[in-house]
Amino acid sequence: MLKTLQNSALFNSLPETELQSLVDEACCLKLNQDEILFIQGDPAEHFYWLASGMLKLYRMAPNGDEKVIEIIQPGETFAEAIMFMGQPQPRFPVAAQMIAKGEVWRFNNQQFLGYLEQSVESCFRMMANMSQRLHQHVKEIDRLTLQTASERVINYLLQALTKQSDNNLKLNISKQMLAAQLSIKPETLSRTLGRLSREGLICSQGSTIKVVDIQALRQLVEI
Repeated sequence: MLKTLQNSALFNSLPETELQSLVDEACCLKLNQDEILFIQGDPAEHFYWLASGMLKLYRMAPNGDEKVIEIIQPGETFAEAIMFMGQPQPRFPVAAQMIAKGEVWRFNNQQFLGYLEQSVESCFRMMANMSQRLHQHVKEIDRLTLQTASERVINYLLQALTKQSDNNLKLNISKQMLAAQLSIKPETLSRTLGRLSREGLICSQGSTIKVVDIQALRQLVEI
């Protein structure tokens, strides 16, 4: 457990003794599929690390539509930025729900901040981690505002390929949830995948997508 956490960009800023103390005080939550971890507006007294399973962070629009903000994979932390906002009673700006059952570790914000106050080096490492996360979210805003629906789908496929050893992509979330993450309608996602299949660029069978012509996909988004 300790060695696994030390590979996380958030926890590797702490010395091993402080990290061990943090783990000793943490709480392991075993959650089922579709179970809610917290809802938007709940008091934000903790941050979390996903040990197994899969989780989504989302917001609800006034019209009832759900916007998926981020899909959390095992080994990733979330909700940690709120502890630095300096508000007397911070609250979660998003909700968190399990996509697949697993384990979530809950850590106390005040205890973690106490360790950071004792080490300038840890604070600088933390700033580097938060800057990287901010950069990722800025890229996400660019993607949502500057790209068409087709470009979003193609870029998702290309980015997913960078984590694969071959050209076969196994979707670990439903196509409906993927559409929500890309801020497009499910039927738009289906039409885009269908068009790419007819053009011979991909081959889609259920939750598996084989990218046939990577260069052609790159050219489409470059144009």
